[in-house]
Amino acid sequence: MDIDRLTNMIERVDEYFGGKVRDLEKQIKELNSQLEEMKKREEEMKKNEIAWLDQVCYFKDIQSASIHDNVILVPNENKKGFTEFPFEFLNKFSGLIRLDISDNNITNLNFLKFCPNLKYIHLDNCENLVYIFALTKLPYLEEVKINYLPIVDLKPLKNCKLLKNIIINFIDLIDKLDELDIDYTIEESLYKKLNNM
Repeated sequence: MDIDRLTNMIERVDEYFGGKVRDLEKQIKELNSQLEEMKKREEEMKKNEIAWLDQVCYFKDIQSASIHDNVILVPNENKKGFTEFPFEFLNKFSGLIRLDISDNNITNLNFLKFCPNLKYIHLDNCENLVYIFALTKLPYLEEVKINYLPIVDLKPLKNCKLLKNIIINFIDLIDKLDELDIDYTIEESLYKKLNNM
């Protein structure tokens, strides 16, 4: 092979692969630039989200909410619809006074430690909730409404010093109410069922 042919081949290989390498370097630079831009946007979005949560979601001022399917539902100010928050945000709702819980995923009420000011709690269709001891940690609790729960023991409610009323709509709990020295109300629909037995 003569030198001119070899030199020509080397130049063509260099031209071909050199061009590819330069194109690849250019693409890598562009991708890195896009990645940096995305990181900046993500940081900006996080800052905006935190600012939004601090300004718009006045968590400590919210007094009424519901928990359903692992989501916190807060009624909108115009009373039309709800704003949804992840269950993990419950620790920000320290001002809650009223809480409705209708969630089959709940097995205990330990999360209520984040809601120390609760006065009214409504437990509805929490099929996996058996113990209500956490209610005794709520110093201002005045009313408990219980619908269709497999609660085994209501005795912890005796320790709720301000508890004035228990509203029951579950036939299996009626016998347990007599053990307590607390006023209770039987829902009208259950009262009718009892009278027809």
